[in-house]
Amino acid sequence: MPERLYFLVNPISGNGRAGEVAEEAIRRLRGRGYASDQEAALQVTEFGKIGEQSRAACLRYDRIVAVGGDGTVRDVASGILQAGLGRKLGIIPLGHGNDLSRALGIAQRVRPGDGQMERLLAILLGDRLRRVDVWSVNGVHFCNYLGVGFDARVVRDFARWRGVWRGRLLRSNVLSELTYVLCGVRNLRYRLQRPLRLELPGGGGPSITVPAGARTLLLTNLPFYAAGARVSRQAAPDDGRLELTVFRRLAPFLLLLLTRWWPGLPWGGAAQRQITGCEVYGLTSPDVHADGEDLSGPLAGARTLRVARAGQVEVLVP
Repeated sequence: MPERLYFLVNPISGNGRAGEVAEEAIRRLRGRGYASDQEAALQVTEFGKIGEQSRAACLRYDRIVAVGGDGTVRDVASGILQAGLGRKLGIIPLGHGNDLSRALGIAQRVRPGDGQMERLLAILLGDRLRRVDVWSVNGVHFCNYLGVGFDARVVRDFARWRGVWRGRLLRSNVLSELTYVLCGVRNLRYRLQRPLRLELPGGGGPSITVPAGARTLLLTNLPFYAAGARVSRQAAPDDGRLELTVFRRLAPFLLLLLTRWWPGLPWGGAAQRQITGCEVYGLTSPDVHADGEDLSGPLAGARTLRVARAGQVEVLVP
């Protein structure tokens, strides 16, 4: 009996057309013998409940497919991990970043009718798997990266724009990019108000100090960051390590972002090392994001961040 598929669809992804993409997938599966909802079905996600929906789907289906961006993938992966039933994660990337999908060679972005569906279904129905680490910060899971500082403040401001009625306009990719730029300009003066101290687990070395006035602290699980920026050639999603990058100045961070379009552009001037987790002390405000999703709400009041590997999920890959 073929393994059963369940598509969790973020309705605002893909410029609001994620539902069309998922319905096309279901139609094609019906033609391949997946005749009923017991074999292949979809559900629209609810804000703040994707992990719960993913856990519930694991009780009835074998392959849980995230149809959306990196935040949707993160929440579905979290649900699979918490369910503990060994279900497989599929990805149809429809966000603005899609860094996990990019790193695994699945696709950079899918659009309705762009001819990629047959290839994606071959991946979703195939048997090639890649283990991916799922990390935890104060109990909140992430797969791609964690940011503290300037970039997190930009993500927070963008999320607020997206959350008000004007955010409906952000369904355009161009307008979304422009809004990110405007949020960045608004926060150009942002600096860490106090030094941060990072303690490494298990005698992993002396503590690391991020000085006051620094711009951004990144912990990355992938070679890519922020929609394809080349943050690290050494990072691997399954090695139990994160790449720690500290940007004391803004210029190297902005150059890093430009590697989305110019991959060979040098952006030196940031300290990097690999770690297996850490505790971050000295936080004065919850300017933190995970996989491009604002965590100022879930981490409100936190003065310490505890980052550790929570487990792994199996992802369907080409």
